[in-house]
Amino acid sequence: MRDQKAYLPLSGVRVLCLAEQFPGPYATMILSDLGADIILVERPGLGDPSRIFPEFHASLARGKRSLALDLKSPASRGVMKRLVAQSDVFIEGFRPGTLARLGWGETELRSANANIVIVSVSGYGQSGPYRMRPGHDISYQGVAGLLAGRTDFDTSELPWADLVSALFCVVAVLTGLHARNSHGSPPLADVSMLDCLASVMTPITLQTLNNWPRPEMNEPAYGIFTTGSGERLTLSIAHEQMFWDKLCPLVGMSHAVGMQRKERLARTAALASEIQAGLQQRPFAHWAEALDEADIPWGPVHEHAAVADDPQAQARGLFPRFGGEGDGAAMVLTRQPIAYGGEKPGPRGPAPRLGQHTSEILQGLGFSDSEIAALSANGAIAQPA
Repeated sequence: MRDQKAYLPLSGVRVLCLAEQFPGPYATMILSDLGADIILVERPGLGDPSRIFPEFHASLARGKRSLALDLKSPASRGVMKRLVAQSDVFIEGFRPGTLARLGWGETELRSANANIVIVSVSGYGQSGPYRMRPGHDISYQGVAGLLAGRTDFDTSELPWADLVSALFCVVAVLTGLHARNSHGSPPLADVSMLDCLASVMTPITLQTLNNWPRPEMNEPAYGIFTTGSGERLTLSIAHEQMFWDKLCPLVGMSHAVGMQRKERLARTAALASEIQAGLQQRPFAHWAEALDEADIPWGPVHEHAAVADDPQAQARGLFPRFGGEGDGAAMVLTRQPIAYGGEKPGPRGPAPRLGQHTSEILQGLGFSDSEIAALSANGAIAQPA
């Protein structure tokens, strides 16, 4: 069931997506929530490999349409030509050269639609000695320097390369649409997962490359602390003197009021221990009220299941329950984060079954029922099971 009331800034934009796994699906999830018509071109019988994790796939594929199309079939060329001709954006996530070998490189795409925005997201980009190397998130993090100084890796950690490259993929789509509408078709956008990580590492990496001194950020009141009731909270006093001076009397450290940052940094460990001892004297509920009243930056440390119960998350509508009544099993989803006029668009529909919209999409492209039947008979397309 699609929400027709929300402001959908990308309404009327059609995105053809052949990018699988995580970066492409996360990027197109955002675009779908914002109103774009996302058509997933999936391999018959297999689909996106992430379908082996049904819940994960469902969380990212919401609101999209699925077309099961075999790009290796000669009969698929007519379908692809019409799809590309009637789309605004083409996103692919294969290794460099893969689509060209299938007959759908940049030249062929622009022959079908000279104004289409093309975005390619891959591990190492379209150039360089690593461009053909396979990989997953941890490898890109290693090359980009995120794992410097570490000896282990917890697989439950966020896949930063996937997520950051997905956001840059959205940037590439939006800037491509703007460029197309302003001064003609933009060149292919090459989104490298490694390059994206290197970009967000800018403040750290450039300090080393330029021999710049690294700002000392080890403030004693910037960390995780335990309250007297056992619940944890964060204090985030980074360098502001006014916040430090407000905190000290609350935790029994009036002697430290007025202490300047240079001295705080020199005594970080001892001062942090004093703060911890002070917070240990009272329960979490006391500190929640006292810290808010004193206008001190802080926050609770939630377990994953508690995030949706936080009053701020509820007020922002971050975790709507979606589905049921014909849309599949009800599930909690995370809204895309941008609000327009106080309302957040999306999610607009459930995740599609593999090939669920094959006939619908082909009919919309102008294929007759007999043509669709012929495509199905020769294996170029597949209907949902």
